[in-house]
Amino acid sequence: MDKFKYASIPGMLKHTASQYPKINAVGYKREGEYKYLAYDKYFDRVLMAARGLKKVGIKKGDRLAIFSETRLGWTISDMATQVLGSVTVPIYNTNTPEQAEYIINHSGSKLVFISDRFQYEKLMKIRDKIPQVELVISFERFLGDESLPLVTLHQLSEISEPLNDKERKELESGIDSTKLEDVFTIMYTSGTTADPKGVLLTHKNIIANLHYIRKELGDVLDPGDVMLTFLPLSHVLGRTAAYYLEIHEAGCMAFAESIDTVAANLVETKPHLMISVPRLFEKVYARVNDSVHEMKGIKKKLFNWALKQGKKYAKDYEKTGGKNKITFSYKIANKLVFGKLKSKIGADRLKCFVSGGAPLDKTINEFFWSLNIAVLEGYGLTETSPVLSVNTFDKIRFGSVGNLIEETKLKVLEDGELLFKGPQIFSEYYKNKELTKEVFEEDGWFLSGDIGHLDEDGYLFITDRKKELIVTAAGKNIAPQP
Repeated sequence: MDKFKYASIPGMLKHTASQYPKINAVGYKREGEYKYLAYDKYFDRVLMAARGLKKVGIKKGDRLAIFSETRLGWTISDMATQVLGSVTVPIYNTNTPEQAEYIINHSGSKLVFISDRFQYEKLMKIRDKIPQVELVISFERFLGDESLPLVTLHQLSEISEPLNDKERKELESGIDSTKLEDVFTIMYTSGTTADPKGVLLTHKNIIANLHYIRKELGDVLDPGDVMLTFLPLSHVLGRTAAYYLEIHEAGCMAFAESIDTVAANLVETKPHLMISVPRLFEKVYARVNDSVHEMKGIKKKLFNWALKQGKKYAKDYEKTGGKNKITFSYKIANKLVFGKLKSKIGADRLKCFVSGGAPLDKTINEFFWSLNIAVLEGYGLTETSPVLSVNTFDKIRFGSVGNLIEETKLKVLEDGELLFKGPQIFSEYYKNKELTKEVFEEDGWFLSGDIGHLDEDGYLFITDRKKELIVTAAGKNIAPQP
């Protein structure tokens, strides 16, 4: 099994369910309140769905698409697919019928999981163009059209029929036979200027990434800790860091109702960890600044004084890697101002936020640390599963994306392009050998397309995308973003 604890992603779930059967695995909002499923029940739901897929003829290597927003059904469908050794093909719930058509056909998906009627209607618009799709499985109940067979996930899983010993043994033996090198997903990158590229990822790519993220971040998520999840699971950041990491660490994944309700769901779930993109931090930053602007008199003076103490604390923390002395004035600021602010936004139990997916403004990151809210910024791509580097509690530099995680190697070309090697890096683009050849050097280095540099302490800074470079008449490469 190499040096890693698990041989596959469903094997990771099986192990966690056996070790922590009564710890909550998932939380979801139903009838105005959060309901929870413990790991033993969650694993059973996955096996029941896999049983249903097996009955409708799904085999190892088959491709199954998931066309849905982030929710419980997404994760059950994904895991059930992997239990059978089949391959999950995520489609963003915001994709148009034509975009979905391309991904379904290019991947050869024969079955599509959907969230609701809205996605079903998209499929109906392209029904004649996806003839190989034999069945649609919905997470919600509604009537379909006979031209596109439809059942619910509950019906497929036969929820009222408990798993018998023979079924459980067969399904679990399928999990045990899965190898680290097996492909488990084809993730399509957004095709803004060309058709989307299908990135083949293996169990090893993700398991290695989780293994080294855990080593870097330490006990950022303990068994039973809550992680609020709202990022799209069709994106590799959400899938690895806000879904698989939770199972790796026996945490509880609480699903936000939608992107618009994240603020309210934060207060309801009081998470210990949350993975986000910079947009959330930008919104909170703007809201806090607006509130301060409207303050009057002593209240405003108190906040500005506290923020001054916080900024000094953040700079000292960065310099010392968290070994700085906590001053008496900072303790007072934390008690009178920051503690109340954290409670107001549902961050009472929060160990940290992790930011990725896009660059986080240095000023905003420093601001959060000043409020005693840790934000750890990292960097990666779909092709790298995704994490290549991340700031940690004892190694942080604002404005950087942290140090490279273990077993990740970096080479910088003359024009500043970053090349990587590591166990998390994909092997090929699906059905596209030419493009695969373009992004790998002969000795296996992956060309990221990003421009950046390491500083003297090994912190990685991303400055631009290679395609944005301006070449002057003198032949000099200039990155426009700085």
